[in-house]
Amino acid sequence: MRIRREGTFVVGVLIASVVVATMLAFQAISAARSRQAVSDAMLRQYAQLAAWEFSRAARRDIDATLTHTLAGYVHPENRNKDRCDCGPLGEVDYWFEIGPDGKVVERSGPIPIEVNSAIAQHATAVRAGGMEGAVRLRPLTGDATRVIAFRAEPHTLSGGRYIGLVTRAESFAGLLGHTYRRAALLPAVLVGDRNTRGLVDLQVEDSQGRNIFASAETTPGPQVMTTEVFPDDSIGLRVRASMTPKFVATLGPEHGAGPNNALVIGLVIVNALMVTVGLWQLRRERELAKLREDFVAGVSHELRTPLAQIRMFTDTLLLDRIRNPAEGRRAIEIIGQETRRLSQLVENVLYFHRHRRAPLATPGAPMDLSTFVTW
Repeated sequence: MRIRREGTFVVGVLIASVVVATMLAFQAISAARSRQAVSDAMLRQYAQLAAWEFSRAARRDIDATLTHTLAGYVHPENRNKDRCDCGPLGEVDYWFEIGPDGKVVERSGPIPIEVNSAIAQHATAVRAGGMEGAVRLRPLTGDATRVIAFRAEPHTLSGGRYIGLVTRAESFAGLLGHTYRRAALLPAVLVGDRNTRGLVDLQVEDSQGRNIFASAETTPGPQVMTTEVFPDDSIGLRVRASMTPKFVATLGPEHGAGPNNALVIGLVIVNALMVTVGLWQLRRERELAKLREDFVAGVSHELRTPLAQIRMFTDTLLLDRIRNPAEGRRAIEIIGQETRRLSQLVENVLYFHRHRRAPLATPGAPMDLSTFVTW
């Protein structure tokens, strides 16, 4: 009964250890997932902030570059006087003016009919909306790879007060590179003295998904965020920003890696195996205890038989219940025989006890038996 109570207690302790280990494992996984979610949200916010800041700076530089370029076309005598701290614009396909009657006046050679029609269509909408002192950008209808730029100008040859140009989206590549070198992509409070250009990966694509600009020597990281350069998606330029693995590494290992489920599950499995071994050992201990009980019961039975014989014949001799000397001698012989039997049983028990406690014998060295054999 005592062994059974002890076994029940051990089983309860083992089961409780499994439950506690499983709960701790799930808590560890939940905590790791929570940290990963916070890390992902932070990386998304940083990337979104960098994309927004670059888009804002790119809009400013595109406007300044187009304004300077269009003004220089109308007033070539002031090109060297008016300095612009802006990026370069690539090759221009067509220059034009909008005449007083709203028609397109070609200023750089003939313009294809479909391009002329698209310019006239957008010019009508721009004039209706008003555009004093600003540059308006519109995608070329039927050709998303080209962009139309309009600007109000009072000194046009046609007297229409509007000038413009047609260029390709990839013409902004040099301009975007200039913006990238100058823009502060992340606040100093977040990055300190580090160069943000090595921490943020930037790519600019056109409406067809073609890459126009990519930051040099950077690798895209997780949580890529996309934003439009112009909020109204007027020319279809998209900025894709993400924090580089170099930046993720500065945040610590818990930000770059997800929860180590394999390790936690492995610990649970090891704990379960330990519990299984413990239960197996407990079962084996119960079997050994039963064997000991059976052994003690068997030895007790074997000892009781000779003791009963010795006691019976001793009482017979003491009470003088023998009928002749032969019966007395027979009783003494039986007492001696049972005494030897009892001594043999005791020796067997002692031998069994000594054999269990004795250390294992070391194997002997090999021996040549031919020296002991006589021919």
